[in-house]
Amino acid sequence: MAASTKSLDVAQHIRYWQRCFNSHLPSLYTPNDSTRLTFASFIVSALELLSSPLSAEDRTSIQSWVLSLQHPDGGFCGSPTHMLPGQDAFKGSANLAATFFALLLLAIAADSDAEARAAFARVRRRKLLRWLRRLQRQDGSFGQVLWEGEAVGGRDMRHSYLASCIRWMLRGGLDKDQDPAGHEDDIDVGRMMVDSCHAVNIPASRRYLLEMTQQKFGGFSKCAGGHPDLYHSYLGLAALAVMVDDDLKQLDVALCCSKETVRKVQLARDGLLDACREREDFGSDGFWESQNLVRVLTDLGSKSKSEFYDPCQEAAQRSYKCLYRNGGDKAMCGEYFQYVRLGREIYPAGVVLTASRAYRECKAAWIVRVCAESQLDDPNAKFSAVAAVNKFVEDGTVVKGVDAIDLLEWASVDLMPEDAFSRTLGPLRVRAVKASPKDKIAATRCLQSCLLHWDLVSAQQESSQCPPEKKKLYGMLALKQVERAAQLTEQAHVSNPEGGAPARGVKTEEEILLLYKVVETHGSPEDLEKLVASPVFSPAVQLRLGRRELFLRVSQRYRKQHSWEQLCNLCHDCLSDNNDADEPSLRACDWSVWKQYIEAAAQLKSCNPDIVSKLQRLLLKLAAAKSLKPIYKRNIHLARVAAAFLLVTNDEDDVIDGRPASLRLQELLHYVDYHKLSAACFEDVKEFLELLDAEGLKHVAYVYTANLAEEAESPLGSARIKVLSLKLQLFLTTCSTARTPVAGKDAASRCLTCGAKFEAESCIACLATTSSAALKTYVSAGKEFADNGAIQNEILPELAMIVALCSAKSAFPGRPGYAAATPAKSQHLLRALLMLEHQVFLTPKHGQTCLLLVQLHLLVGSAHRCREIWHELSVKRAIVDSLAPIFYDRLSTISPVILDSSDNWGWELVETLRSHYASNLRLKMPRRLIDAFEAGSYASIIDMSEFIQNLRSGCTRVMSLVEEARADRLLGEPSGEFLNDARYSTAAVMGIDYTFVTEMMGRISNSMAKFLRDAPRQCTASEILYYEAVHLLATLIPLSLGINRSSPTPSVLGQVVEAVKASMTSQLGDLPVLDGTIQQSVSGLRSFHNVTMLRDTAMASSLAATWILSFNERERERDRSGSSNLPKEVITQIKSLQGAAEAALQQGKAFIARLKSVVDAGSQFGLDLRAWVFEGDGQELSGLIEDGTVKELVESWRQNIAGWGQVKWER
Repeated sequence: MAASTKSLDVAQHIRYWQRCFNSHLPSLYTPNDSTRLTFASFIVSALELLSSPLSAEDRTSIQSWVLSLQHPDGGFCGSPTHMLPGQDAFKGSANLAATFFALLLLAIAADSDAEARAAFARVRRRKLLRWLRRLQRQDGSFGQVLWEGEAVGGRDMRHSYLASCIRWMLRGGLDKDQDPAGHEDDIDVGRMMVDSCHAVNIPASRRYLLEMTQQKFGGFSKCAGGHPDLYHSYLGLAALAVMVDDDLKQLDVALCCSKETVRKVQLARDGLLDACREREDFGSDGFWESQNLVRVLTDLGSKSKSEFYDPCQEAAQRSYKCLYRNGGDKAMCGEYFQYVRLGREIYPAGVVLTASRAYRECKAAWIVRVCAESQLDDPNAKFSAVAAVNKFVEDGTVVKGVDAIDLLEWASVDLMPEDAFSRTLGPLRVRAVKASPKDKIAATRCLQSCLLHWDLVSAQQESSQCPPEKKKLYGMLALKQVERAAQLTEQAHVSNPEGGAPARGVKTEEEILLLYKVVETHGSPEDLEKLVASPVFSPAVQLRLGRRELFLRVSQRYRKQHSWEQLCNLCHDCLSDNNDADEPSLRACDWSVWKQYIEAAAQLKSCNPDIVSKLQRLLLKLAAAKSLKPIYKRNIHLARVAAAFLLVTNDEDDVIDGRPASLRLQELLHYVDYHKLSAACFEDVKEFLELLDAEGLKHVAYVYTANLAEEAESPLGSARIKVLSLKLQLFLTTCSTARTPVAGKDAASRCLTCGAKFEAESCIACLATTSSAALKTYVSAGKEFADNGAIQNEILPELAMIVALCSAKSAFPGRPGYAAATPAKSQHLLRALLMLEHQVFLTPKHGQTCLLLVQLHLLVGSAHRCREIWHELSVKRAIVDSLAPIFYDRLSTISPVILDSSDNWGWELVETLRSHYASNLRLKMPRRLIDAFEAGSYASIIDMSEFIQNLRSGCTRVMSLVEEARADRLLGEPSGEFLNDARYSTAAVMGIDYTFVTEMMGRISNSMAKFLRDAPRQCTASEILYYEAVHLLATLIPLSLGINRSSPTPSVLGQVVEAVKASMTSQLGDLPVLDGTIQQSVSGLRSFHNVTMLRDTAMASSLAATWILSFNERERERDRSGSSNLPKEVITQIKSLQGAAEAALQQGKAFIARLKSVVDAGSQFGLDLRAWVFEGDGQELSGLIEDGTVKELVESWRQNIAGWGQVKWER
């Protein structure tokens, strides 16, 4: 077949691509605005293939534009509409394809080799690789973007190709070390793909491209007869380049660009990696670590369709419509065109729309012009919008139109202090709303803006920002308005009980709660009682409608006021409700209502017995009903038990001659008999068990439930009752009523169950008996019911928990209030840990087991295995504030490397807490406040501010900051944002610098003296020594610098120094002596917390001494006469402190080294550990625990010790 007679029309193609480069694209590309960066890459790459050079100005503008699309968390956004400005930049969405083309554009834009090496200099390589890693799913595929922390965008193989190319462009070959030939080895993207062209009919392909799809004005179409487009035009050039067209540069098929561009990419990558190596972060970029990284929550709000369009296209379209309306008269539209052009040049995407609306609707041409000028580089013009806002406020001007105010806010809010909103833009919005009171949309937008900046004064809400007279005014307005709405509803109910509430009345449950809140806050007690008695708004009426929240709030108020009679009457009205068939309804069987009724009646039983009689009659009536469902019966039975315990005088013994004698015990046994198979039975009766005497509790735990287990009809029922019996036995052993004090020198007790004498808090013999019984039941149930899912998933975890709790209780021999707390017995702790490890292997998702196991691992110093279990729990951000202390508390003292932010595991653990607070506390306004307004959730709105404030200053947040800062300090890394203050790292040069340090130390010393009084109740012994030493060091610095040479050295100086040295000596003495025995070795592995406190105490002492000595050197150099020097006695004392601190640091480092040699002894350490843990009465448990479980524990210790090798022991 003859070759094509047509050739590539290079000149026309260059003109086509230059038109695309220099002018706006046709409107057909508007729906694809999100891929604008991809189009830019095609255009520039095509010009590169055609050897059409770009000017230096164009290259610079390309680089600036591409880097402006870089996402703060890694990757590049597809267009400016996805890259939000300023503080909202993180809300944008980085795109996988956009990132690939962005890197190519940066390389193409480089002219010389020197520029090419610096092409990636401003690329956030480390964050980009982490972002790329999060895009990969568990099955290996890649998503296109991250949405709510999850990879989305299908499972297209093109995503895998793009990810591989991006990784190669930033890192090189598959090996962690740079490989010069890495590109050929990188995920099968070698050059042999070109050889496949031998199987293609090249002449026919060229003829089709050049004769059928090549357009005479340049570009290629998708098919014959079509119009040219960017995508197929570039692919046409690429196809011809693959077939070696002389008019085109050689193409690299792996990256689909010219080989010249690939060479620049390699230079850019080499330059970037060299810079990374100089920063020593090449090996910790996050790409090679586990793919189970934290899912960063992106807070990208939903966008309307128009926001993805090119604003310039939309502005042009409106311009032509303006011309059409005015008959083509450009003079009538000239001013409009001027501001559109100005906005197009200056404003980011979306702002030009606001500007055009402000001009068109409000005729605010001057405001549009001022806001445009504020974006110029001229300092005077930049503050023109701020000046305009201040002038409007001073003159009392009403800016009509919310779009104009939005434009002013956009132009000025970043140039004003944060607290200036309530004095400037807030009043402008209030005036605009008052000028147009019926414009609901404008009012809502103004309210949202005021809330966004937490300007509650302008939002007209009661807050601490309001002066007292305004508070009273707002309160009265709210009270009158809500009372009027309630009155309309009551009047409508009287006239038409079956009809609905009027439009301006109180209708929904949230509105009723708001009504009560306003009346309770601003009304009188009589107003509230009138509301409670209302036939429409009373809690009893609302409860009949299924609305319990109001009843709970009113009853809580009665409890606070000790209004027991009103509470009884309210509960009786609610519980007396019957359904249409005159049978007890669900409300009559509500346990929460019964519980409050019984507790209130118990307060009045001695002075008003009629209330007790009324309650008993109602309870008997409901108990006799035959149509109650099982769940209702449970509540009624539980109410009978509560009434028997709280309302009846129980002076007699619970058990006489081995039989139940008291009414309360009989009711309790009746409840246990009826609900013995329920998993919640123990939790239901636990609060009543504490009120029984020892014989009664013993009868329930050892006699009655044991008989029930033997009489059970099914094996599953028998297993459930045995678990209940064992729980009761453990409860009896740990209950204070089960022991009686024994007179003697030492505090001791005698067990009322077995008669044994013990000095601990609980009877060790009973704990061993209960543990043995639970273990036997566990082993037998596991063998007999291996295929029974209920046994495996419900019964066995409960039994394992009982065994572990018995061992854990035995590990703590101290007795609070009588004997000092002693270190826990490691043998029993390890038994509990290994038992739960065995169970977690069988049921890895059992939450209670995992949470207890996490705490046990932290107690024994096995932090790495603890981290794995915590990761499997997958604690969500919604509950991390309450559950995080279980894992994070003092974690950095046990294993600081776990919280190392340069490691992916550590970064994930830190980011889990950081992202939770960053997301919820980013603004002063609570995140969901606007959603609550739109949903009408008024109760949430009122409580939300207090909740956010508690979250902002909560203990969990403080703990997260402390743990992160301490981990960075131990590892010698720069402090994070919390301690990012230049004053902490700047060397003291001027005299005022030393004065600042001295005064700051004095303030710390004074404040710590107040907190140390309560420290023993909250801190460990090592922490108390550490904080006392820091307090003394903060006192020592100003004390040393304030001593006059002419006066004798005060004795208190030596006392302070000796006290600090004694603190370090005590901490060294608390460390176990590693004599080679397994017991001492385990004690050493549990002492990481003590080692951390020793290290911090010694390091603080060394730093304080060094600073004082450096101050003396500065004074000696400044004043050669020596009159300003510190006295020799002071210098001697400080040097002795410095020597003691350095010696303590060396001993702590040597202790870790010896501990490492013990753990690294090989498999013998594991064998010795197993033999020691299960010696004596642990043989029964030894047959259940596998060797692999022990090896896993030893490996966790070994990893922790290895991590301690990164801890810095020198200043």
